[in-house]
Amino acid sequence: MKRITRYLIERPLQVHLIVIFIVLVAIASLGRIRRVGLPLVDMGEILIMTVYPGASPEDVELNLTRKLEDSLGEVQGIEKYLSESMENLSSIFIRLDPDADFQEVQDDIRRAIDRVGDLPAEVEDDPEIIVYDTADMTVYEVGLIVTDGSELHTLRPAARRLKDALLELDMVSRVEENGSPEPEIKILLNKDAMRENYISFGEVIQAIQTNKVRISGGSLESYTSSLGIVTLSDFGESSDIGNLIIASNDVGNQVRLKEIASIQYGSKDQDVAIRINGHPGMYLSLAIKRGSDMLAAVETIEARIDRFKKEYRLPPGMELVKLRDESVETRLRLNIVLQNAVAGFVLVMAVLFLFFNRRIAFWTAMGIPVAVAVALIGIPLLDITVNRISLLGLIVVLGMLVDDSIIIAESIFRELQTGSTPEDAAVNGLMRVLRPVISTVLTTVLAFLPLYFLGGPVGDFSVEIPTVVILMLGGSLLEALFILPAHLGHAKKIKATIAGESEAKGRSPGDQDIREARLNKEPPGARWIQALEEFYMRSLHYLLKQKWSGAYLVLALFLVLGAGVLLARFEMFPVDQAWRLWIYGETAEDANLNATLRETA
Repeated sequence: MKRITRYLIERPLQVHLIVIFIVLVAIASLGRIRRVGLPLVDMGEILIMTVYPGASPEDVELNLTRKLEDSLGEVQGIEKYLSESMENLSSIFIRLDPDADFQEVQDDIRRAIDRVGDLPAEVEDDPEIIVYDTADMTVYEVGLIVTDGSELHTLRPAARRLKDALLELDMVSRVEENGSPEPEIKILLNKDAMRENYISFGEVIQAIQTNKVRISGGSLESYTSSLGIVTLSDFGESSDIGNLIIASNDVGNQVRLKEIASIQYGSKDQDVAIRINGHPGMYLSLAIKRGSDMLAAVETIEARIDRFKKEYRLPPGMELVKLRDESVETRLRLNIVLQNAVAGFVLVMAVLFLFFNRRIAFWTAMGIPVAVAVALIGIPLLDITVNRISLLGLIVVLGMLVDDSIIIAESIFRELQTGSTPEDAAVNGLMRVLRPVISTVLTTVLAFLPLYFLGGPVGDFSVEIPTVVILMLGGSLLEALFILPAHLGHAKKIKATIAGESEAKGRSPGDQDIREARLNKEPPGARWIQALEEFYMRSLHYLLKQKWSGAYLVLALFLVLGAGVLLARFEMFPVDQAWRLWIYGETAEDANLNATLRETA
């Protein structure tokens, strides 16, 4: 270590080039660092959704959901699953065992679902398997509202146009409509017209089914006279379904649906009502592609929405409202880190200039930007993203960055005060505290290592904290061991200056001269440190003589700390720091949607 230190001291240009190289590489690495809301983590949760057209909840449960559950029962690594059977749809939510290999279990689940071969004929599409991970989470939501009392379905054209515009963006992976009224065509069959054309209700239904128009489950049962409800599927306009040929007679005359029925375009009755700022509305949820920079993606999304407002020109009574922006918290934490780094650097500089000379203070404080630069180089190499969790690691470690540099700088400064040459002072000062400094950094690293061994999604979320801490502390240690001594090895010779001043007075320097010169040359905080050292020495001598007094003092401190721990309130997620509030309420079991709306109005 001595040889390396002397080698670097003798070659200051190389040291400066190394520092410049580290900073330039760090700046270049900034463009490769991805900024996201949360780490890219597999949540260990899977949703299996299967559409069963025209089936009641009982049919879905018996003919579909139970068969899927029986097949899933053979899969190892499932902690629990919850199924829900509803009209036309089967939903199975699966939570995986945190200790299992998620990818292997997911593959087993896919194979188990594929083995289910006796599904009802009406189930045309394979079960959809959705794997939840943070990359698929919603990062942005925009709502559309009506403020003039218009029908909710008037929002649908604008929502579709906006959805198509957002899907054109490269960074956007998914746009979902929420609260959008589902279109429905009501076919009011005329019994007299059907009788005149010798057409039965079964023939009408068969013609519609042949043309791949889905029939809602409850509508056939409610047919008593001249009413049937058919859900629009392949027909884009009411006129299209009206031209559907129901029957042809022997002479070639064709009977179309519009001749035996009146057709109305509307929306299905909703079981969920969405109100935004007190107005009826709907909203779009956006997710971005894996590996995309969330902050850049949100900026692109908002720019496209602004352009949409200018191009589409929403009609009066319709407004666009931003509901959710996951980049806000990430931006806030980034600003906190930057502000803390700048404030920390300024405060460290101020304190160091108070107790060290300018050269030592400056190069000691430079440990902060160099350590941050090393971390910026390592973050993209280790495929770490800048997110709320990794930023927490940055915030935690910022206060530790110059601890090792201060210890080494103070040791070198003491060597300079004894009259050593700057080169010898740098080498001897470093070697004197080398082991304690390395031990201090290693013990701090060891304190964070257990986070690597947490299992499941919690461990996946936490793993970036120790990695960032190790990168920052490693960069700080490298700067303190190799770069700092090389810079301080060219400090001014304190004793030579003292001797020169004494010789100018016509006498050789004595202890009093050296003491006075130090007080004159040393920073203003030196007097405070000297007074503090004297107070500490007196206290230490007293406690060494009065051992029981020291023991009682330590015991009293432990009691005070213990009382503080017992009296302190612990709150995992303080309400005053919450970004969103959910308010849940219950109404009577027989209350319909309108009754619930009246209660919440």
